[in-house]
Amino acid sequence: MILKKLTIRAQLLIIISMIVLFALVFALFLIYNLNLQTYKKQMVEDAQSVAQIIGVNNQTAIAFDDPATAREILNKLNEHPSIEIASLLTPERKVFANYIKGKRPQWVIIRKNYKNKNYEFSKTHLELVSDIFFDKEKIAVVYLKISLNSLNEQLSALIFRLLLIALFSYLVSFISIVFLSKIITTPILKLARVTKQISNEKDYTKRVPEFNAKTEMAVLYNGFNEMLDEIELRNNEVIVALNAISEQKDEIEGQRDYIQGQRDQIEEQSFFLKIWNKDIMASIKYAKTIQNNMLLSIDKVKEMHKNLFVMFEPRDVVSGDFYWFDKIDGQFIFCAADCTGHGVPGAMISIVGFNLLNQIIQDRQVYDPHKILNHLDQEIVKFFRKDDHSNVTDDGMDLAICSLDVETKILYYSGANNSAYIIRNGSLIELKCDKHSLGSGTSDFVSEEGFSISQKQLEKGDTVFLFSDGYMDQFGGEKGKKFMKKRFKNLLCEIGHLSSDEQKKVLEDTLEDWIGDLHQIDDIIVMGIKI
Repeated sequence: MILKKLTIRAQLLIIISMIVLFALVFALFLIYNLNLQTYKKQMVEDAQSVAQIIGVNNQTAIAFDDPATAREILNKLNEHPSIEIASLLTPERKVFANYIKGKRPQWVIIRKNYKNKNYEFSKTHLELVSDIFFDKEKIAVVYLKISLNSLNEQLSALIFRLLLIALFSYLVSFISIVFLSKIITTPILKLARVTKQISNEKDYTKRVPEFNAKTEMAVLYNGFNEMLDEIELRNNEVIVALNAISEQKDEIEGQRDYIQGQRDQIEEQSFFLKIWNKDIMASIKYAKTIQNNMLLSIDKVKEMHKNLFVMFEPRDVVSGDFYWFDKIDGQFIFCAADCTGHGVPGAMISIVGFNLLNQIIQDRQVYDPHKILNHLDQEIVKFFRKDDHSNVTDDGMDLAICSLDVETKILYYSGANNSAYIIRNGSLIELKCDKHSLGSGTSDFVSEEGFSISQKQLEKGDTVFLFSDGYMDQFGGEKGKKFMKKRFKNLLCEIGHLSSDEQKKVLEDTLEDWIGDLHQIDDIIVMGIKI
């Protein structure tokens, strides 16, 4: 709720800063633990080396049963300030000779079992026992108790260095975030300022700067200016109509009584409302026409693959969901996309995504699903960061895309936050997606990992389903709850054996019964391709 009251730039700074901070804390924790294990491992190896040296140096004393010489050799360990106790034991673990730093107790307690076979770390010490062999015969056991003061000093120094590195990294990241947020938000802020000025001043002569380049932002800006041109023309017509009415009113004012005047006033208001309503609905219907012309008709799609259906249910007149089909070099490529938002904003993003798919697949001839998603992710990020500034990083889309080899019936799938289901003999096979939305702004995902790809040999009677989350998120039923993914999966398993047309009919009827008297909350797309 607090973020909603902040500017887009402030929201972007806070969200990305929190993500960076969390990543740094996690990295510090991981590095610290890795170094701790390394330091402990090195300490154990050093202790084992010392134990072996003690055993080798005392072989003669052990052979001649000379504890005094052994103690004399052990006393040289005072050069190792970390070693507090060193005991040379017989194979039966009876004390042969001891070295105890500082005040000597009467006995040393040596356990028989340790957590890690022959050693164990406590909060303050390392205890270690090491068997000594001569000609494969066990002749003695060395016990060491070593202080962890040196290890703790190393860890303190490591923590200090890590904190300095983290502070520097966070400062660099924050500066970068500030710079990027400025790049991202400025074009939209320009458009918002012009819109607000027009709304406040009712001055329809204002325009946003025109783009000469053939980009999506140019389409948006130029389309906005064209809409303003149309509104200005309509406004002028209204003014002319008002002037004509005003002149007629002056001519008949003396002949008209009070009731006639009230009626004319109501008619004038109704006239304006009809004009504005007509303009708004005309713009939205024109947008719907553009979107419908953009999408292939189902009849043309069925020329590529006859056994399929597309259930396309926009929440408003225009939709933020869209579908894409093409058949190229024996590959039937199809996808279902869910853009951020719905209505006019979602439809605008869908146009961007649809055009980018055309460029990537048809112009660049990229046919592998995971490569298509890699290109699409990069292009969407570029689009929303155009000309020093850009849109919010939340703008993007979830998309599932498949390429079906018509000859071999091998299906290749890749998904950005959208899975795909295969229904085979009443059972569901899930092709899992990558948890990464297209255009989310995390460009390292594509450069370092990239989208994964799944391959599946299809069989006759299989049905491949692609979808957005609109069907599963729809509220309804007796308790007004969401339809949910589990119920959606069960429904697909039940209709998998039906023909494509019958599958669509069941999905539509089920949704209608589920919604009842409620309203559709999101755009819905479900497509099924039957083999």
